Amino acid sequence: MGNNKSPGSDGIIVDFYKLFVNHYLIDLIHFSFEHGYLKDLQKQGVISLIPKSGKDLEFLQNWGPVSLFNIDYKIATKAISLKKSYQS
Repeated sequence: MGNNKSPGSDGIIVDFYKLFVNHYLIDLIHFSFEHGYLKDLQKQGVISLIPKSGKDLEFLQNWGPVSLFNIDYKIATKAISLKKSYQS
């Protein structure tokens, strides 16, 4: 994942995980997979609507949804997708 990206709903950015959390996060993800469990905060996201430029904002189709999920959730889902692509 690239640096300087928007933080998730928890306010933590990717750079923080890369510098301070790395092996702790891996242990947490392994635990979650083994037990089939994520904490409520890990499953939460925020959906916001962003206006499309130059469009009439009175109509819903002129707004685009953006989802903010916690970075640990994003890392876990990216790891799953990469693992599946290597297995194919």
